[in-house]
Amino acid sequence: MSHDLYASWATAEVSRMIRTNSNLLFSSPVNSNFSVFANRESGRKWPIPDGRISSEVQSDKFEIAVELKRTNEGLHGILTAIGQSQAYIHKGYSGSVIIIPNAYDSYSSPGQYVSDVLDRTNPDLSIGVFTYDVPDTDNPSPFFGRINCCRNVGLSNQKKIISGNFLLQQKSSTQWAHVREGSTEPHAFMKYLQTAKQRNATALNEFIPTLPQELIDAVSRIKPGANPYNYLSNASGSSFHDIIWRRFWFENILTTDVSTIWGKNGNLYIANLAYTQLKLDDGSPKIFFGGRSDSVKNKIVKKLNQGSIDEVLAWQEFAVNIHDRAHSYREDIDSGLEHLGLIDADGKPSEIGYQFVDACERSNDCFSGKPKLILGTSLLKKGRVISF
Repeated sequence: MSHDLYASWATAEVSRMIRTNSNLLFSSPVNSNFSVFANRESGRKWPIPDGRISSEVQSDKFEIAVELKRTNEGLHGILTAIGQSQAYIHKGYSGSVIIIPNAYDSYSSPGQYVSDVLDRTNPDLSIGVFTYDVPDTDNPSPFFGRINCCRNVGLSNQKKIISGNFLLQQKSSTQWAHVREGSTEPHAFMKYLQTAKQRNATALNEFIPTLPQELIDAVSRIKPGANPYNYLSNASGSSFHDIIWRRFWFENILTTDVSTIWGKNGNLYIANLAYTQLKLDDGSPKIFFGGRSDSVKNKIVKKLNQGSIDEVLAWQEFAVNIHDRAHSYREDIDSGLEHLGLIDADGKPSEIGYQFVDACERSNDCFSGKPKLILGTSLLKKGRVISF
């Protein structure tokens, strides 16, 4: 079993234990407005913990770094864990949790040893010590009943996250990969990675799409002075990520055809069903904004035919829907690629990301064969879905 998998399991179990008994985390009892959950740090700013436990008591937020050691790291690993746990607090965490084996062949009580070291050197440090027995991999929660607390974390309200701390400036990251049915699709991942792969980060050219003038005008009414392309892609920045997203969005999704709401048969409005450049898992074209009775184009056309709105309001309603949909879909693509380890922090494909794209391009297929294996492996290992 991999180190990351052990860390996911152990972080989840310690989080469950704290949820059951808040005294494991706090030096004094907390009221009923208490929540805690396992996750992981989304950034790549060193030092990087193996896991993270987030807690909130009313409006006070606490972030606890997790450092796990396995027996194959030897006794020396428990000494590095002591140093790492302090480094996480220096980084800005409210406290740390050390999780180490219950025993080594050459030492029978490492948990007690680490607790004694912390108590003698700096007893006020908010560092908890937990030990574990071999997990039961047949159990849905492999560490359930197999982790013991040797030293409580001992948090107080003075240890909450301070305003301006780096942890408040980054997105939280789920413990497992962000995936959503209907959005986590190989072809969309491939097209986004191709877009990032083909762009020079030092000489980026903005892509300007051809869109209906009525849609451009609608944006100017909704948000006067706003760049219509930034609004419709929900990306107002000028970073590599933003420019790549806009190109991906307009080249593959909000094309000229897709951005046209209706056609007319005499005086009757008819929803314009246009396919995007993306494909579903079965190879059929993916549809945005239309195709179903509850889709935005169909609802707008129904209102137009009923006379409840005019064309000006129709374009404004469509523009707002595009803006919102761009935000949610970008979260799926960005977060999905990041959690699967397919893009690096700079927005370019990672080594695995390049392998995936290259395999897709060689076979002209992103749904089977080597691309499927790469994506599946990334989902299980990098995305830690294997923890389930």
